[in-house]
This record gives sequence, structure tokens and C-alpha cells, in this order.
Amino acid sequence: MQRAGCSLATIAIAVFFPGAVPVAAETAKIYTEDAATAGAGVVEFELTASHTRRDLRFEDSGEQGRKGEARAWLWELAFSYGLSESLDLGVGLSWEDLHENGGDPSAGDGFGDSFAALKWNFGRLGRWDLGYVGGLTLPTGDEGDERDLGPGTGLTTLDQLFVGTLEAAQWTLSADAGLALPINENRHGERTSWLADFAAGWQVREPLQLLAELNYRRDETENDGDAEILAVTAGFTWQLNEIFRVDVSATHGVWGDQASSTRAARLNLLGAL
Repeated sequence: MQRAGCSLATIAIAVFFPGAVPVAAETAKIYTEDAATAGAGVVEFELTASHTRRDLRFEDSGEQGRKGEARAWLWELAFSYGLSESLDLGVGLSWEDLHENGGDPSAGDGFGDSFAALKWNFGRLGRWDLGYVGGLTLPTGDEGDERDLGPGTGLTTLDQLFVGTLEAAQWTLSADAGLALPINENRHGERTSWLADFAAGWQVREPLQLLAELNYRRDETENDGDAEILAVTAGFTWQLNEIFRVDVSATHGVWGDQASSTRAARLNLLGAL
């Protein structure tokens, strides 16, 4: 079924976009950003479907105790355009379907927050390509109410990320570190979110690359409820043809301080025009 779907999509691209160019052979990454840019005049797109399960274990005392499970289906669509060989403009939006056992409300769906960002590949340090990603996450999502859950946060955040990428024979490495800073008045007690990721990839053979990542995040609030989590992600990427590439991955939270245990599965379809 997946192969048939990809074949139909390939035919559609070939018919409606006869000038389609091969998708770039990107450095290994799932959630980790890389320093590579699309190239001047190139449009890249990414369609993502993911399913997340999260244990609800927050207690008023600050101790963890299982209270239920939250489940979410997330669909994301992102585009980037190469303004020059070293500068990309990216935009994205999402739709999310939420369910929460033991919660009130217990379900809801709607658009998530959107983003706009610039990625700049500004140079090299030894064998490492260096990049910077700066952008805004905008509160365009449905926040929900007393009857329905909503994926929107109500936050406008200033997002800053520094990136390094290294390619060596069959191995590729990527690392990023940065922050998301709420800048609007409707902050709900949220302060800075810090994040860092490290990704490694091994090219088994030409169309197949195995991936592994460490993903860290710390969300600070104005009270004592700061949340911290470390997750491990593993998967693979497969070059379907000259236009499309697919990434498949799974994530598991392995450590957290006042953070819910999280498991996720993710499927990405990437291409370039």
C-alpha cells in the first residue's frame, strides 16, 4: 500500500511539476536540525504524520504518579525555499487530534501553531558546517475550551537555534542547541524552553541510512513546575527515487524531572521541486 501511494505521488509530481529536482541527500536527522540549505531557487517540502502517547503523572505535591494517558495524532506540512545558496526561508503548519483518558475535556482537534524561520549556513569550523536558525512560532492554533482539547499554546515564541553538521565517509553527525522564548503577554506562566539534540547516521548502502538521536528539552515556568526530559530516537531513511525520501522513526522518553513519559512513532515524506 505504501509503495502504491508513493508511485501515485511520484506520477502527480512528474505531471504537475515537470521541473522537479532530486531531493537533497540530507545529513542524518529526525528531530535534530542540520546546517544544510536547499540551494538557490529550490523548494523543499516535508509531510509528517506522527502518533504520540504520553503518561499523565503530574501531582500537586510534585511527585510523579500515573493518572492516565494522553494520545495525539499530528499531521504537519512544511515548505522551505532557497533564497540563496546559504539562506532558506521556511514556513509550516499542523493539524492535531487529541485524546486524554481521565481528563475533562477528554478529546479535541484543530490546527496547531504555525512557524516561520530563516536558516543561514554561515561557514565551517574544521570539517563541521555551521548554521543558525531564527524564527517565530505564532499562536494560530486552536487553544481549546471547557468542552474540547486544543493543540494551540497561545504563545508567540522567538526561536533561536545553532547547528553543526559533519559528514565523514558513511557516517554523518548533526548537533543543535537553542531556546524558545515567549514574547507575548499571554504567556500562561511559561518562560524559556531550552533544547539540544545530537544525531548520528550510518549509510548502510546507497538508498538506506540508519539513524539514532538523543533529544533533550527543559521547559521553565514562573513557578516550581519546570519540566525536563531526555528521549532516545531511532529509525531509518530510504531514498525512494530522485524526488522522494521517506524517514521512519520511534522515540521513547528515558528520563524526566516532572516530565511525562512519552513514546512516539513518526513518518516523514520529503521532496524537492
